[in-house]
Amino acid sequence: MGWMINGWQKETIRGGQGPTTNSIIRYNKLVDTCKGIPGDPTASARCTAPIAMWSNTVNGIKIYGNLIFSSANYPGDPAGGVGNSNGCIFLGESNPPPAANNSEIYNNTIVCQHGISCVVGFPCGGSGNKAFNNAWYNVNAQSVGRAGAVPSVCSNNSVMSSGSQFVNPVIAYPAAGFDYHLAAATAAGIALTAPYNQDMDGLTRGVDGTWDLGAYEFGGSVPIAVAPMAPRGLRFQ
Repeated sequence: MGWMINGWQKETIRGGQGPTTNSIIRYNKLVDTCKGIPGDPTASARCTAPIAMWSNTVNGIKIYGNLIFSSANYPGDPAGGVGNSNGCIFLGESNPPPAANNSEIYNNTIVCQHGISCVVGFPCGGSGNKAFNNAWYNVNAQSVGRAGAVPSVCSNNSVMSSGSQFVNPVIAYPAAGFDYHLAAATAAGIALTAPYNQDMDGLTRGVDGTWDLGAYEFGGSVPIAVAPMAPRGLRFQ
């Protein structure tokens, strides 16, 4: 779990150069963290993606319960903002091989300046990849799905067109006070087993009958800690 804010780089979280396997990225807030590299002509106005994994092996990556947020009118941005060359979550490589396999991308909330690519991408095929229950806001409808035709499963994801879905959906910089907790239940997502059944706040998902989309569960309940049983049969000497 982490909070990362105001970063000038091509990727916020990156895996590459060697095998990237069985990594877990969960419960992070990535806020204005992918702003390119000033002075680098190849990266001054473009990011690869806030989360980008590529190497000779990309397998078993789990990305869930994160908030990825890029505000509008950030100081120093070019007109229209700093774009993402490969969306917001990019697993694999743009030129084959390799492909990402067995990725699980669940219940993330992705908020971008309108028009910036925020696709979840598996660009080179692969198998066993899944993207469920992700929520986009303030992005193009085309941003839902995956880059490339791949034998993977993407369902129960949604672009939310109304800010009333969130408590305080501030977009413009400075984004002080932004709050992407849900103000109402969403369309039903796919119920998943532990550890995916808790949100960023530790709330149990789906207890009201609806597994909500995005990083936060609407309502929910905090898991009850079970106290250990009192010891029995102790003898003092």
